[in-house]
Amino acid sequence: MLTPAFLCSIFPFMKLIIIVLFFLSSELTHAQFPETWIGKYSGTMYLNSLETPKDSVIVTLEIVELIKDSSWTYTMGYKSEKFGNILKDYEILKSSKDNKTDYLMDEKNGIIIEMTFFDDTFYEFFEVANMIYSTRLSKRQNNIEFEIIGAQNEATKTSLSAPQDEEEFTQFEVKSYKPIFAQKVLLKPIQ
Repeated sequence: MLTPAFLCSIFPFMKLIIIVLFFLSSELTHAQFPETWIGKYSGTMYLNSLETPKDSVIVTLEIVELIKDSSWTYTMGYKSEKFGNILKDYEILKSSKDNKTDYLMDEKNGIIIEMTFFDDTFYEFFEVANMIYSTRLSKRQNNIEFEIIGAQNEATKTSLSAPQDEEEFTQFEVKSYKPIFAQKVLLKPIQ
C-alpha cells in the first residue's frame, strides 16, 4: 500500500529521475553546435541607436568546419550603400575537446573573445574603448539570430537595495549601464 511515509521516502529518488529525464530530453531536442549550424545565411540587420535614426543593412553569415570538432569559420558580411561593405572573417575555436560550453572567437588580429555556449546560443561579453558589449548568436529551428547591445562602460545610475526583512538584511549596491545601441538580425539559410 502507498503510505505517506513510503511516498516521502521515494520522493527524492523520483525527483532525481525527473530531473535526469528532463536534461536528457533537453539534450536530444536541442541541436548542438556545429551539426545544424554549418551553412550560409542572410538577413536584414536592424540598427537602433540613441544618437542616430533607425537604419538597416544586409548581413550574410557563413559557418564552415575547418578542423573536425575544434575549428569553424565565422564570416559575417555587412552590405550597405550608406556604410559600405564590411567583412568580418573570424574563427570559432573549441577551448577543449571535452568541454561543450567553452569556445573562443578569434578575430585573427590578436583579439580573442571568450564565448559560452548553452541552450543553442553563444554568449559574449566584452569591453572595448570604454564601451561594454553583449552579444548573442542563437540557433532557432533553421535560422540563426544575432544580436549585439552596447553601453558606455560608466554606470549611469547607482542605487542601493532597500530592506525587505528587518531580521536579515544585507544592503547591496546596483550599478546600471544604459544601452545606447542595439543591432539585431534574423539570418535565414541561403539555398
